[in-house]
Amino acid sequence: MNDIGIRLKPILAKDNLNTLPTFSIETIEQYDADILFICDDDRKSESFFLENPLISSLKVAQDKRLYVVDGNLWRAYGPSVIDKIVDDLSKYLLKAIQNL
Repeated sequence: MNDIGIRLKPILAKDNLNTLPTFSIETIEQYDADILFICDDDRKSESFFLENPLISSLKVAQDKRLYVVDGNLWRAYGPSVIDKIVDDLSKYLLKAIQNL
């Protein structure tokens, strides 16, 4: 992540970064993210997650920098998958910059 300029919060440093970090909705505010990607396997919409007061109260949600991505894709491996994830990242990071 550092190679592409993404700095993870210190709380994530203790996690195994060979996989996507997982956490409970009750502890999500501890991560204090500038941008939050929610990997969802069920293709729920962003509005589904924003209906939860614990999520909608987060600064990242209020600043419109919370994005729901395809969890099946983001946990997969292979060159074509990496291309799709990079496409997602560029799309959402550009959108996040516009919301600063």
